Amino acid sequence: MILYLMRHGETDLNLQQRLQGQVDTELNETGLAQARTVGAALQGGGYRFDRVYSSHLKRALVTGALATGWPEDSITVDDRLLELDYGPYDAVHFSELGPEMFAFFRDPEHIDPPEGVEPIQALMARAGDFLQAMRELPPDCAVLAVTHGVAIRAFLALFTAFLSVFNSVRRSCARCLRRSFSCYGSEYGSDEAPHKSVTVGDQENQ
Repeated sequence: MILYLMRHGETDLNLQQRLQGQVDTELNETGLAQARTVGAALQGGGYRFDRVYSSHLKRALVTGALATGWPEDSITVDDRLLELDYGPYDAVHFSELGPEMFAFFRDPEHIDPPEGVEPIQALMARAGDFLQAMRELPPDCAVLAVTHGVAIRAFLALFTAFLSVFNSVRRSCARCLRRSFSCYGSEYGSDEAPHKSVTVGDQENQ
């Protein structure tokens, strides 16, 4: 199985530097253009997907549809791909998050989140469950998962842990080549595994 990870395009909350977590925001005009640009790059690169998955959030679902040309109702909605749930911090500006939230962001593995915020372990668990399900697919199945910034970090953390045990993706029992595409924001990757990305945009994203 070949897994591709894609982040959604820009929303107004991204532009305003506010957390959005599981708030169902839509792509703004820039985000729509980013998704179409990535779609053109994928088509030009000869990428084809056998299955496309997305969280139910509009910003991810629409990104997936525009980037692949798949109708939205042909994309499999899987909420294991949801962003971290920020609870009461949804839509809060970065400058107003407070010391508890900043401490959690600095070390989410060892510092408990503020009340109402999803623990990073819960996000890692659902990401791991999704990966386990994908391992049941045929080796040559190309899967695109359209998801979110912190969720992708969770996936890559799991890959890193997996690779530390098996040393190489090519030698592992999963035989999973991971690649990621980012409609918006920085690339995600590791020198420990084959990786290719198509990146549009240069700002942080949730």
